[in-house]
Amino acid sequence: MSKPIRIFVGTEPKTHIAYRVLEHTIRKHASRPVEITPMIGPAWEYPIDDIKVGTGFSLRRWMIPAACGWEGHAIYMDADQIVFDDVAKLYDLGRELLPAEPDAPIIACTFQPDKYSKTPWPQTSVMVIDCWRAFSNWQFKINSVLGWLRQNRGNENYAKLMHAQGMSIADPLPVEWNHLNVYKEGVTKLLHYTKEPEQPWYKPDHPLAGLWKKELVETLEAGEVTRADMEAALAEWGKKKDWRPTNGLHPHYRKFLASAKK
Repeated sequence: MSKPIRIFVGTEPKTHIAYRVLEHTIRKHASRPVEITPMIGPAWEYPIDDIKVGTGFSLRRWMIPAACGWEGHAIYMDADQIVFDDVAKLYDLGRELLPAEPDAPIIACTFQPDKYSKTPWPQTSVMVIDCWRAFSNWQFKINSVLGWLRQNRGNENYAKLMHAQGMSIADPLPVEWNHLNVYKEGVTKLLHYTKEPEQPWYKPDHPLAGLWKKELVETLEAGEVTRADMEAALAEWGKKKDWRPTNGLHPHYRKFLASAKK
């Protein structure tokens, strides 16, 4: 039997429900065993001080190769996503793009425009990583990343680290493996709800919320999100915990409790 495909998901307490839904969609479509690790807890903490980054888990993706012992390949995903196809295809495609050659790229990811750039550049929210080759790159050593950010403060410089700096180490994946707030039936393989606070768990009338709600119901019926999980998330609605205005689960989702198991 082949080794499980290692998948690491950037998450935090406020995205617990979203993470569980993503996990459900990964397993539902996977043709091979997967080992999914939520990147949360003491092992994934680092001294962020007053450095501003996108989310509470933004820098953890750079810790993945060390967690894998600098061996093999791994997938990274953000929690605010759902999958519509087999992650084994993503994994194999990434490995094909990352040949065992000295100057080969370290990561495979999509290249797309976003709020920081009108021209396509690396989107590290979905990556296939060559963990062995990453050992020689400072960007995959968390202390080096923190040092760089302290010397180059500000959100724009953080974006440069996450995207522009990746230009030298990335090869492009097909964009359908990280469709940013876009869904094309039969084409989209992974949908990424990037715009906080407009994600479906905060804004249930999001144009693509129906896709996430369908997966949420399946996750609830499978017992992968429990009634207690839902109650806890609903209770956090509107409680500001950090610099972001969002938290918890919109009251709209209380009606979904009927599908939850205890």
